[in-house]
Amino acid sequence: MSEQNVNQNQNPQAKKPNPLMNAMLVVVLAAGAVYLAVENPAAARKILLAALGFGAVIMIHELGHFLIAKLCGIKIEMFSIGFPPTLLSFQKTAKGFRIRVLPQFGADETAAEDSGTAYCIGLIPFGGFVKMLGQSDSGAVEQTKNPRSFANKPIWQRIAVVAGGVVFNAIGAMILFMALFLYGLELTPPIVGKVIPNSPADVAGLKTGDRIVEINGENFIDYTSVVLAAAFADKDRPVEMKVEKSDGSVTEVKLVSEKQINNTTGLRAFGIGQPTSSTVNRRMKDPKKIKLLYETAKFRPGDVITALNGKPLTKPWQLDAYAAAALTPTAVLTVSRCYPAGSAKTTAQVEAPMVCIPYYPNFRNEFDLANVYSIVPRLKVLAVSEPPTFSGMTSKIKHWLGIKDEKPQPDKPRLKEDDIIIQVGDAVNPTYKDLRDQTVSHKDKPLPLVVLRKDPAGKLTSTTIVMEPSVKAGDNGRVTLGFVPALDMEHAVAAHTIESSTGPGALPIPAGAEITKVDGQAVKSFYDVIRLIRQNSGQRISIEYLTGADAGGIGFDVPEQDAIHMQSEMLLAAELEFYQETYKAKNPSQAIFWGVKRTWQFIEQSVLTFAGLFSKTVPVSSLSGPVGIASISYKMAGQSIADLLYFLGLLSSCLAVMNLLPLPIVDGGVILLLIIEKIRGVPLNTKVQEIITWVGLVFLLSVFLWVTYNDILRWVVFWK
Repeated sequence: MSEQNVNQNQNPQAKKPNPLMNAMLVVVLAAGAVYLAVENPAAARKILLAALGFGAVIMIHELGHFLIAKLCGIKIEMFSIGFPPTLLSFQKTAKGFRIRVLPQFGADETAAEDSGTAYCIGLIPFGGFVKMLGQSDSGAVEQTKNPRSFANKPIWQRIAVVAGGVVFNAIGAMILFMALFLYGLELTPPIVGKVIPNSPADVAGLKTGDRIVEINGENFIDYTSVVLAAAFADKDRPVEMKVEKSDGSVTEVKLVSEKQINNTTGLRAFGIGQPTSSTVNRRMKDPKKIKLLYETAKFRPGDVITALNGKPLTKPWQLDAYAAAALTPTAVLTVSRCYPAGSAKTTAQVEAPMVCIPYYPNFRNEFDLANVYSIVPRLKVLAVSEPPTFSGMTSKIKHWLGIKDEKPQPDKPRLKEDDIIIQVGDAVNPTYKDLRDQTVSHKDKPLPLVVLRKDPAGKLTSTTIVMEPSVKAGDNGRVTLGFVPALDMEHAVAAHTIESSTGPGALPIPAGAEITKVDGQAVKSFYDVIRLIRQNSGQRISIEYLTGADAGGIGFDVPEQDAIHMQSEMLLAAELEFYQETYKAKNPSQAIFWGVKRTWQFIEQSVLTFAGLFSKTVPVSSLSGPVGIASISYKMAGQSIADLLYFLGLLSSCLAVMNLLPLPIVDGGVILLLIIEKIRGVPLNTKVQEIITWVGLVFLLSVFLWVTYNDILRWVVFWK
């Protein structure tokens, strides 16, 4: 149709669009899109997929309103894919068609009374909307005699129209899951990867490699089902499970979820860790980690670890247990390699750095100190958080604008990796408990730390550093100093000795003493001490030490039971891919069953989440808003299309529940008002409806700001 014919159908009194604004916006957006596509095409692709995916979920919801409204004979004034400004619109009128191209800033959006539905494509692809005759932004319906008005339809039809979005969200999720399960979806199975000591799982006798086959009678489960069962279980109420052991036998257990002592999420858990694979991450992004893995340790993407220190792995999740018991500075790993992709498989030996954590993870007792036959090693600094480069609103604005401060801050001494901590506050040769106690007692107050640090000549010299413990954003009230402690295993110096439940009692070795010999053999590190004590299991040995210039020694009987209460971890452990299995339906009927089941599971979990918020069993800080959803969508878009679709199915299920909440603005609130109208025989007063709408809007806006704040904190911590 010609431009002339199109213009003839427009209201001659309508405002004309501003062509300059249109052109400027198009140029800016086009330039930004081209720049991103050229400079970082991968990021551009992920952003586009995430935006389209999130928009599709909202559009499914709006499509439900649209179709049900059409079936009920309600006039639809506008149906938009995406939010304004409008890029393209198509509308049938009595005299022809009305077509608009590009944003129409300043143009009159009022449709003629005899016009059909305006089908639009909006510039912002994060959803869409349906505008029905008789609707009002204030919440109260607009009164009109038109029989096609929303307000003039029977209440049951209006409820059906409002509920249509929720129903379509659920149907959309089902269809997505059906297609994914028919195609084959990679999920983490409900296999026990780790069992945290003194946890409900540990007390119940679960072991690494056990497979949970049923939870409260439900057998279509994955690892996420285990986590959610713990988080949403009623307090002190046991969760019934069937567990398949390594020998094939099935046993029944009952677990009561609890909050882990040092977990900042606030969610209850069973103490069951996710199973990791033995495959090195193929999607590594962090330059520091890439350097550690590919340059220092000589790993390659996709390497599959088949043995640790010569001990072969029969199952991928055995790697964690083998590494924990090694207690060596490095681990020699045998890997099966196919790099570059498509090349022939080869076998290689690589050496991975190890670290000993400061205490054995304990579910109920944070201060379960690590020790070697009662001897507690000193602490060292494993990693340090990056200090803020600017503070205060003025400095932030200057930073954003690229303006340097005229008075640079003095360069204060800071902690460095491998610093050995010899004093914290009043605690000399502190254990982890001493460090924790001093940190908490000096909240928001200066806390001096004395550390030993190597100078350029390699000699250890003492340095005093003053820090201020505080509660960091996203730490759920936990006071921290901003560094990760580890055990100083490189030096055989005893911080203290303690009573050990499996050891010989607290050995009479002075605090700060340097162990020089074990069983007559010279030692330089705690690794040497461990090796020699283990070699003399069941025998009597001697330990010689120095305290300043004074020498001393003791003798003790080494128990046959290993009394080494600590574990080692590979520094690359976090860079291994999680173990996954393919969930693939055998036929379409099973795919339908699984799709419906998974949708119902997510709907049920969403209901439990909202119930948990009111009962305070689920912390508000665990919720995500638009920023969190966008960041997760972006991440999923970078994994695979299947991962993104699975997340969108989850999101669609959650939106179905969220929109049914009896709150103003959302569908559930509108349905509640319609039910009240049915009971009263007349709708609520227009002013009352407007007040309810504004109160609901303020409430939802407050929640929106709160969850967005949490999202930003998590995003900042993640990218720090």
